[in-house]
Amino acid sequence: MREQWTSTSNASVHRTLSGRWNEMRDTCEAVSRLHGTIARAAAENRTDDDIERIRERLQAFRLAESGLQSQKADELLHIAISDAAHNATLQSVLVELESRVSISAPAHLWGEPGGMRQMEARALIDHENLVTAICNAQPDAASAIAREHARIDLELLEAALHRAGAPLDSM
Repeated sequence: MREQWTSTSNASVHRTLSGRWNEMRDTCEAVSRLHGTIARAAAENRTDDDIERIRERLQAFRLAESGLQSQKADELLHIAISDAAHNATLQSVLVELESRVSISAPAHLWGEPGGMRQMEARALIDHENLVTAICNAQPDAASAIAREHARIDLELLEAALHRAGAPLDSM
């Protein structure tokens, strides 16, 4: 497995994140809210085929190896949820917003390799609760779970910035 955080990462991460921190934090908040809206729409609009696809993607996430395979399974599950919302405009806005916070990391910024499995386990609990809410047509629950789950990205960006040596309280 290729190391995601090398000795030269600190300066690069600090430079990339600190210069646009306020914008990134605001965008992460918007992404979180939009994930909630999409999950609500998925719970309201999902079809039997959507439910089957979402459950298959959840199972793929459960079985995925830690690291890149898990990250790809995570992405595919979120795409299936977004598809179940049946709203192309919401999907395109989400993709555009998420691209604003991408820092072109070699992989999803799920922390250090040692903590990655812990983050994947946390995501699995969120995913299981989210899929249950969507499949059981519980839009309020789906929205709340998705909003909270999407905040993981901001937490990870904050952790990366802290690891790079930047004090968050000054940002």
